[in-house]
Amino acid sequence: MTKKISKHFGTILLFCVFFITSQAQVSGILVDEQNGKPLSKATVFINNTSLFAVTNDKGEFAIDGIAPGFVELVIYRDGYKLFKSAIRIQVDKAFKLNLKLTSDDSPKGGKPKQDAEYKSNLQWFERALLGEDDNAVLCQITYPKNFSISRTGDLLEVSASEPLVIENNSLGYKVTCYLQEFKAEVENITFVGALKFDTLSTKDPGQRKNWERNRLIAYWGSGQHFFHTLVKGTTLEEGFGLTDSNKKIINPESIVVPSKMVEYKSVSLSEEMIVTFQMESMETGVKTKNPIQTSTLVPMGNIDITQDGILFNPRSVKWKGHLSKERLASMIPQNYVPTASLENEKVDWKNFSLLREKVYLHLDRDYYYPRETIWVKAYLGYSMPALRDTLSHTLYVELISPEKKIIDSKVYPVKAGVSWGEFALSEKLVPGQYYLRAYTNWMRNYGDSALFLRPVPVLSLDQNIEYEEQRNAEVQTGLSVSTEKNSFKFREPIKMQILVRDAKGNPEKANLSVSVTDAVASIPVYPASITSPSALRIETFEVSNKYFEEVTYFMERGLSFKGQVKDAKDVPTQASLQVIQGNMDNLINLETDDKGEFLITGLKYVDSMVFAFQPMNKKGKLLPKVELIPRAIPPLTFDIPVLALKYRKDNALQRIQNTYQAGEQVRVLDAVEIEGKKVTTMDEKKDVRIYGTPDYTVSGDKLTGTIAGSNLLVGLQGKVPGLRVTEVMDAGGFRSVRVQIRGASSLTGDTEPLILVDGVPFPDANSLISIDPSMVERVEVVTSATPQFGSRGTNGVISIFMKTGYKGQTEVKKNYISYKIPGYSRSKTFVSPDYTASSDSQNPDFRTTIFWKPDLLTDDSGGATLQFYTADLVTRYRIVVEGVTESGQPVRAVKYVTVE
Repeated sequence: MTKKISKHFGTILLFCVFFITSQAQVSGILVDEQNGKPLSKATVFINNTSLFAVTNDKGEFAIDGIAPGFVELVIYRDGYKLFKSAIRIQVDKAFKLNLKLTSDDSPKGGKPKQDAEYKSNLQWFERALLGEDDNAVLCQITYPKNFSISRTGDLLEVSASEPLVIENNSLGYKVTCYLQEFKAEVENITFVGALKFDTLSTKDPGQRKNWERNRLIAYWGSGQHFFHTLVKGTTLEEGFGLTDSNKKIINPESIVVPSKMVEYKSVSLSEEMIVTFQMESMETGVKTKNPIQTSTLVPMGNIDITQDGILFNPRSVKWKGHLSKERLASMIPQNYVPTASLENEKVDWKNFSLLREKVYLHLDRDYYYPRETIWVKAYLGYSMPALRDTLSHTLYVELISPEKKIIDSKVYPVKAGVSWGEFALSEKLVPGQYYLRAYTNWMRNYGDSALFLRPVPVLSLDQNIEYEEQRNAEVQTGLSVSTEKNSFKFREPIKMQILVRDAKGNPEKANLSVSVTDAVASIPVYPASITSPSALRIETFEVSNKYFEEVTYFMERGLSFKGQVKDAKDVPTQASLQVIQGNMDNLINLETDDKGEFLITGLKYVDSMVFAFQPMNKKGKLLPKVELIPRAIPPLTFDIPVLALKYRKDNALQRIQNTYQAGEQVRVLDAVEIEGKKVTTMDEKKDVRIYGTPDYTVSGDKLTGTIAGSNLLVGLQGKVPGLRVTEVMDAGGFRSVRVQIRGASSLTGDTEPLILVDGVPFPDANSLISIDPSMVERVEVVTSATPQFGSRGTNGVISIFMKTGYKGQTEVKKNYISYKIPGYSRSKTFVSPDYTASSDSQNPDFRTTIFWKPDLLTDDSGGATLQFYTADLVTRYRIVVEGVTESGQPVRAVKYVTVE
């Protein structure tokens, strides 16, 4: 492999590789090959990027912020031969190089006579190099003295021993072009050399904003953007459509395979593939200057790409069609990150009404009690359903008190126009009319009235709504629900069939949510539904201001946060900023605006992550402060009348048992006072436990084989009898863990044991994703119910003890400012009891929400089936199924069954 790489890039240097975190990724000393003296003022850069350094008087240089993978190191100094060599960048490894430059003794040529033929050839060269789009018009080239250009028939040849300088006033870059060989024919262009990008400076905020916008447009739909989406798994979401030569649709996931090279993915293609950038297609109704962007990808060898969409070998791909016409005037550096605040202007979107979004929330029921859980499914409606996967990817949902204060807030990922989660109500919640509010950042451009808002009453334990007999007739809109019979016994399975049909009676795929509730214990009081005209339907020109030039709230295609850089006097200042995401998961280089403000967007992670910031001024001096700017929250000035409800007295004991009965084998104690002390050794720790002797103990060294990024509980598989750990991927593409100890049972169907870390309870098993398994000293498991913890210990205990000195956070580089920034909220799974194996259980089952499933998908026939079990009360169940079809039409059905 080394010989093959050497042949492609040139001579490989001998260098020393060592693990390091406090120094630059690439550093070294440059000397003259003949006399060994240091060479100052030499430009050292990574080809096709804006990453560079200039050697000092000792010949020293250092470059940081390089993404993992193979890159090309280039060195230029006047009077010496251009040096290029491949280097493989790896995470947490640095390269210290000893380099020698060879003098260039070749004769220097001069400019040819500038006659009519020369001017004609020069125009041909500039069109071939820059292209012929609007960006090329704003490019100016400064030619060196030793510039040679000649033409033989249809072949144009150009050479220069000194660099050309191209000032791109459209994208805001100065591009230094080191031209070793350039040939242009009618259709083919050969370029051998190197490109170094520098950002142009301006004091005009409008000019800077225009540059950011143009760079974003240049990136959006480019080859680099396309390959980047393949690695991320967002090709379709970000507007690319793939077909073969017979117009058969290609699934992007089917062509991305593991590569033999670390930090790379391979694209497996045996023939040409048609790539259409659909975001700017006239079929979506979006008006752009280039309505059709269709290209043909021709594989010319092994296609290997980095996580940032950079080709290992650019010659492995040949483009025909739209992408084949792109030239240097529309090129951006390979280290460019689309983090501009004008995220919404990826294309020339002008029509405000075409981009409208709405949110509707389907809840498992209409009102609740303290200590219960609100289960939520969010549906997004669009002016154009074809844009479902290309608009907002982040949804905010807030629980608001009767006094109009936010008491809980969740951030959920949106995929295919849906999302779901839950809110756990505190036992101290005061009865009253609460509210749920949901919105995307983009929706705020349409006014606060565009945000979804609905009342959610919370009752006292001895209250309920006056019952009114519900009609038996099914309510159906494009959807039908049927059961084998209409009357069931206690703890009997109910098998349900769902069928979705369009207006012509044809089967249609749909994304649905299912709620089954006790219709006597929970009375429907909220009149609106997903099929209500105001829920998801958007009229063509519903918005008064039809067109816009700029917006206040950008479109979020992932998580976002803003910040500001300040100097030692606490004054905001413009800066260059390097950002490290997590444990070197991603490196971001960006420029702040003149107020020191910056925006990071497009991120996708759950729970929280550490970000490290290193700001520098124009002179390369470190700046001391980076402050995060809180997200602007919509004002809580809404005015919704309190629902007029008739109350009745209810069985408070049943309400308590509804969800929180621990089981007859568990004796719930009064308050238990636990006195703890600091423990530092294995011998001391093993005696400090309030649950007695554990059933099983697993030492930490048995967990070190756990795959990086996985939950440490996965390492317990096979080491604790009866322990079952299941890893699944949720709808947002995030890894989720479910854990159960054999024999555990719960009235609510919650079978997860209590998780303790050094004696501190953790919310659930998924919360352990941030813990390094190598820092675990031991894990103790109790498989039986543990009464010392009340109802939380019903399903056993998994107690994790960390090694002494564990801090639980990622270490970051020296001289970096770090923050732990919240990510997407992790959704819990609603678990209902399965009485197949436990039908003889005597635990009472008084559930109000019998069943909840937010992620039901119908098949090609428009059908779906599911099963759940009845509880222990004589009552009637209300089955509500809501959802959205593949074409964007809302559907709904309501059915009642009897339990006796």
